[in-house]
Amino acid sequence: MSSTIEDDFELVTQPERVPEVIAPLLADCEVLAVDCEGVSLSRDGKLCLLQVSTGTKTFIFDVCALGEQVFSCGLKEILESERIIKVFHDCRYDSDALWWLYGIRLRNVLDTQVAFRILREQQGYSKQLPVKFITLLRRFVNEKISPDILELKKSLKKRFSEDRNFWLRRPIPREALIYAAYDVKKLLEIASNILQSLSERNKKRVFSESEIYVKAYREDDEGALKARIEFGQILSSMQTKQHNSQQYNNIWDSFLFDKEAILRVFHYLENGD
Repeated sequence: MSSTIEDDFELVTQPERVPEVIAPLLADCEVLAVDCEGVSLSRDGKLCLLQVSTGTKTFIFDVCALGEQVFSCGLKEILESERIIKVFHDCRYDSDALWWLYGIRLRNVLDTQVAFRILREQQGYSKQLPVKFITLLRRFVNEKISPDILELKKSLKKRFSEDRNFWLRRPIPREALIYAAYDVKKLLEIASNILQSLSERNKKRVFSESEIYVKAYREDDEGALKARIEFGQILSSMQTKQHNSQQYNNIWDSFLFDKEAILRVFHYLENGD
């Protein structure tokens, strides 16, 4: 894997480094890409990493190591800023976790999942399931994704599925940091290429409908879990009809009563790449 991929991010673990990184971002940037990694990412889980990218500089803040202090040194101000646009891919889980775990009310978001749906509507397609991030990578990143990156993403996804506490473990494997940095860095390019294809009216829709995404789970009493339980029940019913297997039914019964299992399965089905 090329050194340019490996070396174009900084992992921030020391409290004194946080304000040094944040100050120029807060002063100079109008648009930033943001992503989060965690365990069952939501109010019911844990936020472990928060990645921020300008497109040329990418920072990975180790929330587990830094604690709440990471937000008090300017990161909260960035996330809540009405001036700085934050580009996310499916911000619903991130927004829910940030508010309920750290009291951060995410504002001024452009969500690429929302933007792509609006683009497809503009192109005449009917409403569809939320798009996975890997699809946007393949369609809207100008340079071809290297086989190394695709293999890395595939192998990491397998490890995540085998170890639900992966992002809690320290030290974080270098390949996992590359994974986290690569996705957030590409978000700005994806957003830019989608917006170029949208009408002025639909560009405005992206922001207004992204705001709905920001609030979707955060402002529901049950948060993301309510939607996931409903989805799990629907999927369970479909699978029962298709596979009429008592063994499979028993597995899904356990999921329906295992809160964290529902969070993991639903998040993967919506966003797995």
